[in-house]
Amino acid sequence: MVLTDGVVTQQASVPYSIGGYALAVTPTSQVVPATGQVAFNLGITGANGYYGPIEVSIDGLPAGATGEVQATQHASSTPLPFDVVTQNAAPGTYTFTVTGTAGSYTQSASASLQVQGSSPPPAFTGSVSPTSATIAVGQSSNFGISLSSQNGATGAISLQCPNLPSGLVCTFNPNSPSLPANGSVTDTLNVQANSIPAAAPLSPHLRWAPHGEGWRMIWLLAAVLAGLAAGSWLRNRKLHMAATSTALLGVILLFLAMATCGGGGSSLSPAPSPQSVTVSVTVQASGAGVSGTQTIGSLSVTVN
Repeated sequence: MVLTDGVVTQQASVPYSIGGYALAVTPTSQVVPATGQVAFNLGITGANGYYGPIEVSIDGLPAGATGEVQATQHASSTPLPFDVVTQNAAPGTYTFTVTGTAGSYTQSASASLQVQGSSPPPAFTGSVSPTSATIAVGQSSNFGISLSSQNGATGAISLQCPNLPSGLVCTFNPNSPSLPANGSVTDTLNVQANSIPAAAPLSPHLRWAPHGEGWRMIWLLAAVLAGLAAGSWLRNRKLHMAATSTALLGVILLFLAMATCGGGGSSLSPAPSPQSVTVSVTVQASGAGVSGTQTIGSLSVTVN
């Protein structure tokens, strides 16, 4: 400070300070879905007793994102919470800046916003090994089941063998395995064969085959009919002696037929029963927060 009366000049030092403020955004990075919201804190710290009004603005947010903060603030020892809201924002990492202005004095602070794309729905995959087996009636065979979580699918899994062919029984151990998120679990399928399955409707294909005895009966019938017809014709003419001779001839023909034709008779023969049948067994799984039921494997089972 300079003091003068026009003749004498004196200088004196007078201490003084200029008020101000500083800005800070915490945390410095946040993750938000394409449609959602996330919270930040804005710290405004006054310097040298400054407590005047500060105009606050946010710049650098992506399209579809807005920062919700009051425009006029004052320095405070308590951080001011504010939200960043997204609505179908494009995935990516963005740096935004919060600026505070008081007259010609300006301060700013920056933070990072990571927008994630839409998350795929939870899912799981599965497999069955081996894929084929031969099982005798009264016996069983084991198959290994492996299940793997995708996109965070977790929870109890329900296993089943839909439309199981008759004669077969499926048993799972454990009956309802628990699938960990982004992990895997194993299970055991036991297929029991109680009888040969009916792979298709069976019809008894009957066939008739005349053998020796059948031909003998045909000859007998023909001889009797011939004898009766001839005898009737001759009696009408009152030739009794000839009728008797013709009847005797028929009897002779009958015995000749029976003597010359040997062998068995006719028979009804059913088609032979199948010795083995191969069927398909489907394994399905559902649950763990996954929509619907999915097929995880198909087995070829031969029962004999």
